[in-house]
Amino acid sequence: MTRDSNGNIRPAIIAALLTTTVGIVLISAAFAGYIFVPLALASRLLLVIAGLCLIPSSAASEVILVVNLVGLAIVDAVLIPLDLGRRAELAVKP
Repeated sequence: MTRDSNGNIRPAIIAALLTTTVGIVLISAAFAGYIFVPLALASRLLLVIAGLCLIPSSAASEVILVVNLVGLAIVDAVLIPLDLGRRAELAVKP
């Protein structure tokens, strides 16, 4: 494992592991067609794109940061309305 001069694991490695894990979960949810509720085709395609954005590449760190932020913005655009709709349905049920 790569460590810095103090013997600590580099933060970039931890960030790469976290974003890759989230990206794989998003791609898996897109292929399964379900995350909170069944997903429409457009939501599934957007989640695949967001998941691919979150998997790091060998590009410069500034490029990776921008691509990760784009991926997270897509995730927010897809999942927040789904979660709010699910909560509204749960609030209506007696």
